[in-house]
Amino acid sequence: MKIRLCNLILILFLLISCNKKPINILLISSERKIPDSTFFEMFNHFNGIKYQHVIQPKANEWIEQGFTDNFDALVFYDLYDSITEPQKAAYFQLLKKGKPMLFIHHSLVSYQNWDSFKTIIGGKYFREDSVNGASTFEHNVTIPVKITDVNHPVTKGINNFVIVDETYDNCLILDDSQPLLTTDRIGNMPYLAWIRDVENSKVIYIQIGHDKRAFTNCNYQKIIYQAIKYLTK
Repeated sequence: MKIRLCNLILILFLLISCNKKPINILLISSERKIPDSTFFEMFNHFNGIKYQHVIQPKANEWIEQGFTDNFDALVFYDLYDSITEPQKAAYFQLLKKGKPMLFIHHSLVSYQNWDSFKTIIGGKYFREDSVNGASTFEHNVTIPVKITDVNHPVTKGINNFVIVDETYDNCLILDDSQPLLTTDRIGNMPYLAWIRDVENSKVIYIQIGHDKRAFTNCNYQKIIYQAIKYLTK
């Protein structure tokens, strides 16, 4: 009797596992910053996650037209500036619906003339002089990465590590952006990743992620994977 019960439990578990739908994300890039193949290889190896890749301006058109309602989360790896007023409104409508968003690396530079964008992503990279001057960047830098909370679902199981990547400095970080990753390296803004609540949605920004040295870094891969899993839990 015990053997039959165990077999029944195993069968039920397998049925549930087989029927579990994968997380469906929309992966957004732009012509100016289309990532190399290692970026997509990273997502191809994420268990339980499937994606559709779309290039701007198509993504903003889909957001305005409501096509993105069919995705569990939006992942932005774009650097883009052109956006209409209806498209701006559609972003906030998505956030009110609870649509989670993950922004990566140079997406912080997007929409220089859309002031409200910083309230979505949680900060801003200034291409031109602001009150404190323009933001800066530096390629091929060894950056020490510190985990702020080892128990947070996004960073759980990850120890402090180093990564060779591009720095951003002299950027705006909004006060209500809660850090997930930090660095004490001079010449880089202090937060390397943060999380925030926007309308009814969770939004995460991850500054690191310039090229294949990040995309093939096992710690970076795990952070991206766990961020998507957390946003779509």
